[in-house]
Amino acid sequence: MNRDIICLFLIMVFACNAYNQEYKDDEAKLDSASKLSDLKLPFIGKKSFDTRPAFSGIGTPHRYIEIDNKGDVYFSFEQENQADGNVTNEKYYSGKFKNNVVSIFKKLDNETIYYTVTKDSIYEIDANNRPVYSQDCCSPDNLSNTQECPCKSALY
Repeated sequence: MNRDIICLFLIMVFACNAYNQEYKDDEAKLDSASKLSDLKLPFIGKKSFDTRPAFSGIGTPHRYIEIDNKGDVYFSFEQENQADGNVTNEKYYSGKFKNNVVSIFKKLDNETIYYTVTKDSIYEIDANNRPVYSQDCCSPDNLSNTQECPCKSALY
């Protein structure tokens, strides 16, 4: 009799533990799916931008941001050397879309740049989510020795 009660007790404990673990797994899946469905993507597709129009050299890089329907963000660039015609390009996976996405182009300049993206615009921000200002970000029409402009661009 005692053995039967102990067996019944152990079965209940293991069954409850298994049920609780299954419940936690389902809860985690729902929470993850909820976060993805709550994610508001500014757009889906690939758009070009130029947040630093005053920065040029042997070939101004063409930069792109691509957001897929799962929220994955990619940055890419293509730069043609005007002297010899060689083309350098790179694509960087930035992770899931969030308020500040990161781009690192190792082939271009190995610089880490944070961006905030809206439906029609992209803005460079610092690691603390503050807008970045630089002379490199001024259009050639607004370039002066003392002026710094916001590093932003329309998305095309």
